[in-house]
Amino acid sequence: MRLGIVCGLRSEAAALGKVGQGAAISGADTARAYEGTRRLIAEGAEAVVSVGLAGALTRGLQAGALFLPARVVTETGEAFEAASLPGQEGTLLGSDELVVSAAHKRRLQEASGADAVDMESHAAARAASEAGLPFYVIRAISDDAGQSLPAAARGAVTPDGDVDTWRTVLRLLRRPQDLPAMLRLGQQASLGHETLRSAGRDIVLSLTGETGPQ
Repeated sequence: MRLGIVCGLRSEAAALGKVGQGAAISGADTARAYEGTRRLIAEGAEAVVSVGLAGALTRGLQAGALFLPARVVTETGEAFEAASLPGQEGTLLGSDELVVSAAHKRRLQEASGADAVDMESHAAARAASEAGLPFYVIRAISDDAGQSLPAAARGAVTPDGDVDTWRTVLRLLRRPQDLPAMLRLGQQASLGHETLRSAGRDIVLSLTGETGPQ
């Protein structure tokens, strides 16, 4: 099956190896995720797969955990059923804005009942639904429900899906107190990427019908 893979970061696509080449990269921009998905569909994708990191909204999900939600919802009431995967359960909330504080996470969880949040899956799901194509979600948790993102991490993602290292360093120079939180977040993101490199890539390969190292 020919897949259209959608990621927020280039590093997420890279974690998939060869099969991640050609993925649409949104750069943490919901509109770009939607347009990128539509482009992949126009190019012949037979199914859409949203792959990447997500923030936990419940304390049962810890950094590095694999999360395969059964449905994707939005704050405006949209709901999309994900195509079936082994071990699939729970709900993912799609947000049009970066969720940076633990208090914001708590409000979103209480309002939606979702287990985790990202910025791409709802846009990709919407485009897939409009085209009548199956939609899969493969997520790895990068930050805990009770964890706020340090100021230095906010706005660090470029439109191309890279991390603006210099901007992050400059922010840390202005706010050195953020360094411990940034180091923790970096370690957690590494755990999430490792999950994508192992379990995430295996799932994507199973959907394509390919086997072996890629």
